[in-house]
Amino acid sequence: MDERRLYLILAGGAAAVVAIALIDLVVGGGGGGEDAAPATTTTTVAATTTSTAPGPTTTAAPPDKELHDLVAQADVRTALAAMKIAYRDRARYPSDPAVPQGIEPGLQFAPGIATNSGVVGLVYIDASADGQVACASARSRSGELFLIKEVTAGDQPGMWFARGAILPTQCDDTALQPSW
Repeated sequence: MDERRLYLILAGGAAAVVAIALIDLVVGGGGGGEDAAPATTTTTVAATTTSTAPGPTTTAAPPDKELHDLVAQADVRTALAAMKIAYRDRARYPSDPAVPQGIEPGLQFAPGIATNSGVVGLVYIDASADGQVACASARSRSGELFLIKEVTAGDQPGMWFARGAILPTQCDDTALQPSW
């Protein structure tokens, strides 16, 4: 299993396991060789998790929009984790995309906040002027925008989320939603 998948499973919990399993099923992300067995195991875990829910025991893949949105959400969470690592080293979040790129080479980073004209597959990062707020955002292939914000100080510390056709344009300590 590659490190990114393992990290997504550990950081994102059950939702990440399901997302990775669905990606494996839809696009064959399991690869071959050494990655083949763990990808199968991940798929089995996801199938077991979903088959315990009430209703039919067969697991159908979600519509493409949901799958694309889950991928964008996972990328944004991974980007924020890379920014947190940089924060621990520097006591401030980076606004330079090269910093998280060096920590998480599996993603492609750009400065700023994602917009409707943003490039799918890029994760946009930004930080407040004092470096105490981090924002990571992305545009899903479905067109939906996702943003996650970590505020370390101020009146509204914590993790905040936004999604929709338009995201906040500033990476500041303004509270957003408690989840997507």
